[in-house]
Amino acid sequence: MMKRFARSILVCLLILSFSTLTWAAQVTGEFGSELRIPTKGDDKFDNTVGSLLLNIDLQEEIGEYGNWKLGLDTRFYDNTLDQLGDYIFDINSATANTTDEIDSQLDFKLDEAYATFLSPFELNIDVTVGRQYITYGVGDGVSTLNLCTPNYALYLDDLARNQSRALDGLRIKWYPGDYQVDLFLQSRMTPTYLGSSLESVYQTMANGAIINSTKQGLKAEGLPDQMVAGLPVNVVRMDPEPIDYGKDGPGLMMKAVGNIYNFDLGLNYQRGYVPTRLITNYEPVPEIDGDTGMPKQITVYLNEKYLFMQKIGLTVTGTVGDTSVWSELTYNIPKEDFFAPELADNNALPEEYRFSDEKYVTGLFGIDYFFKNGTYVNAQYIYGFPWEYTKSMLNSYLTFDAYRFFLNDRIKAEAKCAYCLSDQGWFLSPEISYQLRDGLNLWGKANLLGGDDESFLNNFEDLSQIVVGVTKTF
Repeated sequence: MMKRFARSILVCLLILSFSTLTWAAQVTGEFGSELRIPTKGDDKFDNTVGSLLLNIDLQEEIGEYGNWKLGLDTRFYDNTLDQLGDYIFDINSATANTTDEIDSQLDFKLDEAYATFLSPFELNIDVTVGRQYITYGVGDGVSTLNLCTPNYALYLDDLARNQSRALDGLRIKWYPGDYQVDLFLQSRMTPTYLGSSLESVYQTMANGAIINSTKQGLKAEGLPDQMVAGLPVNVVRMDPEPIDYGKDGPGLMMKAVGNIYNFDLGLNYQRGYVPTRLITNYEPVPEIDGDTGMPKQITVYLNEKYLFMQKIGLTVTGTVGDTSVWSELTYNIPKEDFFAPELADNNALPEEYRFSDEKYVTGLFGIDYFFKNGTYVNAQYIYGFPWEYTKSMLNSYLTFDAYRFFLNDRIKAEAKCAYCLSDQGWFLSPEISYQLRDGLNLWGKANLLGGDDESFLNNFEDLSQIVVGVTKTF
């Protein structure tokens, strides 16, 4: 109750602040709605969900000294058509009697809140303080170098395009001669945020791996196969230990960029916490039947933490003729002794869950090109997606993106796809949009997944959707 009250007060204060600042700021934003129709399972219409979103950005210059920006994102999501109709029209429905269900589907966040100061005290630097988006990698939508940058994914397509969250901290850009040095100091770690459907898939995958490993261990101890097969196993996730910033220090990302032979060469060093909790160890605890002396059920306690890591990387961007090219090469150094040794040595676990502190290399290479008829194509080879944090998790991917405008740039047709070379999983997203007038767009797309039964992306197949929506920018 107090948490909801505090949140309401915060919202009121932010609205008042925004109302005051609007008089002196440039206001831009986006309003929209969408319907998400599942392509798998029965009763597709009953399982269709709708969302409303409103994003507002306020920004203004601080004279000649810099600028500031505030961004507020609100999303009312995951409402079936029946739920929405009951809430609006049926005063006897459960959702009309209480607002708890509606509150759980209202996503409200302060997206950005920062001030930038240009050449303070006449120094050759720019300083940005507050909540801001940070991207140090050069990949198109994907990078092996954004260590501290978390995902923000309510839906599958958010995850596919690697949508991120803004970070709280201090950024300093220094311009010594023909070079640029960019440093970001993160005050506190910002964790990845996943929607309930995505989180459920990840937890189901992890629980299945742990349960299978536990049962294999019981068989190795001599329990009959038939008994083990029928033995209930419950997985309990323990609350993660608080991060000890005094021990490992705050997050830091630094990049120095210079131009050599018409290519921008960047040297990177990063240290901080990966924004997703990882299993460090687990402990099966049997409940023994007093009459038989045999286990009647097993409870497995999972311990999870945020992994501290360092990255050393090289980025290159430039053009070769009419083709743009970019590349990253990253050396990853997980914290020693972070994972229990039994994880890496447990052959009963799938390979991707055999976490270890072994150092490893990731990277990517990409090209894009505009054809004379206006068609744009983009291709990348990636070794190690952003959510693959240990050597055992690494896979190789090919990604493609192509689009073209028609009808005086009012219609845009686009197709994106990703294919995992390691396990033959795939993702495909064709999309078409139509601009009715300035800022008003109708659009539709499909998010389709599949692959071999054992592939990572195939686990998300049931989340395949067709999405239609309308957006208005202002």
